[in-house]
Amino acid sequence: MFWNDVKIAYRSLSRSKLFTLINIAGLSIGISSCLFIFQFISYEFSFEKDIKNYDRLYRITSSEFNEGNLVSQTALSSPKIAEGIDKYFPMVEKSIQLLSTSNWFDCTLQYEGNDEFIIYNEPNLFFADSDFLSFFSFSMKYGDINSALKEPYTIVLSASASERYFKDSNPVGKLLRLKGSVEDHIYVVTGVMNDIPQNSHLSQIDVIASLTSIENNPTLHSSELYNYFLLHKSFLSEDLNFGLHHFVNNEILESGPSVKKFVYKAQPIEEIYLFSNLEDEIQAGGNPDAIYLLSIISIFILLIAWINYINLATSRSIERAKEVAVRKVSGATNLQLIRQFLTESFIVNVSCIILALIIVKICSVSFYQFFGLSDYQDIFTMDGYTISIIAGIFFIGIFLSGLYPAKMISGDKPVIALKGKFTNNINDINLRKGLVVFQFICCASLMIAVFIIYFQFKHIKGQDLKIDIENTLIVKSPANVDSTFLYQLDRFKRHLLIIQQRESISINSSDTSISKSSQLEVAIPPSKIAALSSGEFVGMVSDNPDQKIDLKVFHGEILNDHKGIREEEEGYVEIPAVRKINADMIQENYLRIKREVKGIIEGL
Repeated sequence: MFWNDVKIAYRSLSRSKLFTLINIAGLSIGISSCLFIFQFISYEFSFEKDIKNYDRLYRITSSEFNEGNLVSQTALSSPKIAEGIDKYFPMVEKSIQLLSTSNWFDCTLQYEGNDEFIIYNEPNLFFADSDFLSFFSFSMKYGDINSALKEPYTIVLSASASERYFKDSNPVGKLLRLKGSVEDHIYVVTGVMNDIPQNSHLSQIDVIASLTSIENNPTLHSSELYNYFLLHKSFLSEDLNFGLHHFVNNEILESGPSVKKFVYKAQPIEEIYLFSNLEDEIQAGGNPDAIYLLSIISIFILLIAWINYINLATSRSIERAKEVAVRKVSGATNLQLIRQFLTESFIVNVSCIILALIIVKICSVSFYQFFGLSDYQDIFTMDGYTISIIAGIFFIGIFLSGLYPAKMISGDKPVIALKGKFTNNINDINLRKGLVVFQFICCASLMIAVFIIYFQFKHIKGQDLKIDIENTLIVKSPANVDSTFLYQLDRFKRHLLIIQQRESISINSSDTSISKSSQLEVAIPPSKIAALSSGEFVGMVSDNPDQKIDLKVFHGEILNDHKGIREEEEGYVEIPAVRKINADMIQENYLRIKREVKGIIEGL
C-alpha cells in the first residue's frame, strides 16, 4: 500500500514539474538557512563538552565587596586554596591550578640551535600543575600526558607553537630559554599536545610550563590564579560552595573588623563561555542573547518555508479536486486520501532536507568565512541528542505542513467537484488568509531587521577614526630582548631611512611610527633610543600627508647578528665625560630656569 502511494505521489509531482521545482527550491533554501544557524548554535553550546566528566568540573570565582558594594568579580582566586583541599573540600576528587602570565610576566621563548636562533613573544604562556593535561582530557602528539609537567623547568608546547620553533620535528628533549620580567631560565621540552579545540575556554593556551618551576618565586604567592575542581559523583555544587564559604572566612578574611568581604563561588565550566561575564577571563566569551535571537530567527525562517509550502499546496486544490472526486467514486476513503497526500508531502520534504544537507555541507566553510566566523560544528558531527531534536522538529513540521492541505483537498464532495462547483468553507478561507498574512509579516520583519543591522554596520565603518588605517603598518618585535636589541633597532631604523627618503621615525616605549609627512615634529632623536624599551613598529607611508595611497605591505624581521654587532662595538671609542652632574647641580639649574620663566611672565 505504501509503495502504491509513493508511485501515485511521484506521478502527481512529475505532472507539475514547475510547481514541484518551485516548491522544492523554496523549502530547501529555507531549511538550509535554518541548518546553517543550527550549526552555529550547536557549536556555541558545545564548549567544554569534549572534556571527560565536564559536568563535574568547576572553576572557583571570587567577588570583592567593600562596605556592601560590589567592587569586582573575577575568574581568579587565591593560590591558598590548594593548601586547604583536605581540610575544607572533602567533596573534591581532584584539583589543579593554572597561572596566566599575561598581566605580570611579559616573556619570550628562545631557541638557539646549531645554525639558527628563534625567539617569539609568548603572551599565551601559562604555568600549570602536573595533572593539568589529563584533568582537561587533552591529547598528546609527543610525550607522556601524566609525567610531562611533573618536574620543575619542564614545558609542553601546543602543536602550533612547536611548529614555530621546530617545524615538523619531535622537540622532546630540546631546550628553550624562557625569559621574562620575573623569570629567566632554561626549560626542557617534555611534550607536545595537540592544539586545544576551539570550543574550549582554554583554546588560546599555546605553552604550558610546570608550576613547580616558580614555587619559590614570591610573585607566585602574591598572584591570584585559576582554580579548577573535579567533584566526587555524590556531591553537588552547593556542597562545594559551603566549603568555599568556610575557607574564605578562615583563610582569606583578615582578623578583626574589616569593610572588605570576599565571596568565592563554584562555576560549572560548561557555563564559562556563554554565561560568564567576569574580569580576567582567559578569552572572550559568547553572547547568549545573540544565540537566543538566532534561534528565534531560524524558527521563523522554517515557519515561512513551511507556510509557503502549505499555500502552494492548497493553491492546487481546484486542480486536484476532480482527481480526488474520481478516487472517491472509485471507493477511496478520506483516510486513504489523507494518507496519499501526506506521502506526497513526506517525499517533497525529505527531498528538500537531503538537498539542504548537501548545500550546507558544500557551502559551510565559505558561508561562515563570509560572515567572519571561523568556528562552527559540522552538522554531520553533532551528537545524537542534538540531531534527534532537529529531526523531531522537522518531522513534526512535515506532518503538520502536509496534514492541512491533505485534509482540505480530500474534504470536497465528489458530486459537486465533478460538476465543476467547489465549496469554499469560510474557516478554510480565513485560515489561508491568516497564513498568507503571517508569512508576509515574518518576511517583512526579517527584511527590516537585516536592513537595520546593515545600515548600522555601514554607519560604524564609515566613522572618521582620525587616523589613516589603510596606510598604517605594524611590525611586531619581541617584548623581552637581550642587550644587543637596541643596536639592532637603530640599524633597522637607519635601513628604513635609506629605503624611504625624507622619512622621520619616532620611537617610544610601545611603538615606532614611520611617516613621510614633513609635518611630523615629534620625532625622538637617535641619542634617546637607548633609554626606551622595545615594542611594535607602527608606520604611515605617504608622499603627501594629505593624499591617500594604496596600502604598502612589507615584512620586517630583526635578526640577532651578534658577529656584526661585536665588530661595530670593537670600533667604538669611549668618550670621556665632560663633567659629572650631581643632584645639587640639577636643583640649581631648575631654580635658575624657574626664575627666568617668572621674569619673562612678569615682563609681559
